[in-house]
Amino acid sequence: MRLARTATIACSLPRSTLVACCLLWLCAACSASETTPADDPSPPPLGGKADAVVDSGRYLDKVTAGYQGWFSARGDGSPLAHFTHWSAGGVPHAGHVRFELYPDLRDYDAADLYPTDLAAHRDGTPARLFSSHSSRVVSTHFRWMAQHGIHGVGLQRFVGELQNGDTLRFRNGVARMVRQAAEQHGRIFYIEYDISGGDALRWADHVKDDWTRVIEGELALTASSRYARQDAKPVVMIWGFGFADRPGNAGQSSALVEWFKQRGVFVGAGVPYAWLRGGPGIKAGFLDTYGRVDLIQPWAVGAVNNDSEIDRDFRGIVADDIAWTRARGIAYQRVIFPGFAWSNWNGGARNQIPRRAGRFFWRQAYQVRQAGIGAFIAMFDEYDEGTAIAKAAESPSATPADQYFLTLDADGTALSSDFYLRLAGAATRMIAGQAGASPTVPVPPYPDGGNNNNGGGGGGGGGGGGGNTPPPATGSVPAQQRIADTSPTFSSAAAQTIVDRLYRTLLARAADASGSGAYAPMVAQGRLSEVISALITSAPFEQRRATLTAAALAADFYREILDRAGDAAGLASTQQGIAQGLGARFLRAMILSAEYASNNAL
Repeated sequence: MRLARTATIACSLPRSTLVACCLLWLCAACSASETTPADDPSPPPLGGKADAVVDSGRYLDKVTAGYQGWFSARGDGSPLAHFTHWSAGGVPHAGHVRFELYPDLRDYDAADLYPTDLAAHRDGTPARLFSSHSSRVVSTHFRWMAQHGIHGVGLQRFVGELQNGDTLRFRNGVARMVRQAAEQHGRIFYIEYDISGGDALRWADHVKDDWTRVIEGELALTASSRYARQDAKPVVMIWGFGFADRPGNAGQSSALVEWFKQRGVFVGAGVPYAWLRGGPGIKAGFLDTYGRVDLIQPWAVGAVNNDSEIDRDFRGIVADDIAWTRARGIAYQRVIFPGFAWSNWNGGARNQIPRRAGRFFWRQAYQVRQAGIGAFIAMFDEYDEGTAIAKAAESPSATPADQYFLTLDADGTALSSDFYLRLAGAATRMIAGQAGASPTVPVPPYPDGGNNNNGGGGGGGGGGGGGNTPPPATGSVPAQQRIADTSPTFSSAAAQTIVDRLYRTLLARAADASGSGAYAPMVAQGRLSEVISALITSAPFEQRRATLTAAALAADFYREILDRAGDAAGLASTQQGIAQGLGARFLRAMILSAEYASNNAL
């Protein structure tokens, strides 16, 4: 997450919170004394085959993700000891949250989850949130990376925080935990300075002091065998050169780059999206600075919104970038992201840049592979702006009943909470040349065809990933699983419409009076999952499914529920879900989607 900027193509969308807001949160910190990372033992690895130890000596061959590690909570024992990033400092409650995507909390230890004043989840689970200041939490995140083949992270370090005592101590504590977790799980890590909020005159000096005194000295991060290197040099990223709303002129920036290079450091630069062409929100005169670095990484979040824009830019602006950098022997990485929204703290549309069940992310990764360049994933744990690939709530039933949050089924496709971890792992393998280039999403909505029935929320403790190859989506439709997710209530008229659509979809006929009389009140009362389960396991459907293919039933889903033909990717995903016995989940997701609500004026 980067501090906010306007949504122009030159600047794209935020790296995170507005500087003023961020500093407000930091200044609200309690005067707690510094604490060292918890000595709690890390739990054993989750089930599933772990990725091999990642080679830390060849950074440019790797795909890494940005890691914030900035969530704190009241009572977490950290130097902050109050909520940050989940809210603006107070206890999160309805209308007072600063994050968009709700996390899936089942893999966390209950001791790392802290109560909020949000209502209980729609499935009855108390609303709690994790703190990043726990070695168990950080280890869990790195365990997920190892499970899914994600190489490691760029640990974000905000220059505007380097002079804030409590916040800096919090950050240093998390940095120690990141090193420990990377060493434990065989991942790589490196420091990425974000110059947002830095002092206009002294920001570069603050970076130099922090690197020598803290990163190399007190924390000794670069001494770790897991610290990323390229050409035997430790890697540092500096994000913010050339942005009109970030500190620093070209002379300061070039001098900082040269200072690092004289110390034998490989230097990457996070720059505006249109850094080469220039435009609104971009400082002029920085090309000399860009020519001094070892790696250029333009910030792409918000610069593209759909596949056609991705394809357009890879033919145009990205191709120009690649030509410029290759001519000068400079490496180039594309920032890829799963989607974006920040309505809960900064306004804007809900689900502003839709994830489209992974298709938006995958198109970016596919074009990266086709272009033969590297990639950086924004971000691992960015729940604030809805760009996280870490585990997230599958459906609204796993979120507080009194507050909107983005969930993974927002685009009408039911997905497992670890879907984007699995997708990022597949993208990593494709970009690294370990798998073929595929233009379509290669991972199934659920890893093993299972159905956890709780929508991806819940409390601490619980299962992991794994996954088998899904059955082929051909032949007759297999028996479908029941679901038990809590659903919202509906008006009587809306409930009747839903029942009518379900009958046409599953039984190929209109609802009779007895069916309508029984099922419409249940849907109105928030029992949609029960109704879908009853119909999809009923004797009439059992007789009908033997004559259906998964492809035909998927087409029925789109035609009868969304009043349109399905797009190719959506049909393929739905067909695969039906073949796995997950048709009820897909039906529910479609009915609760924004598209259905818009079509039916809900």
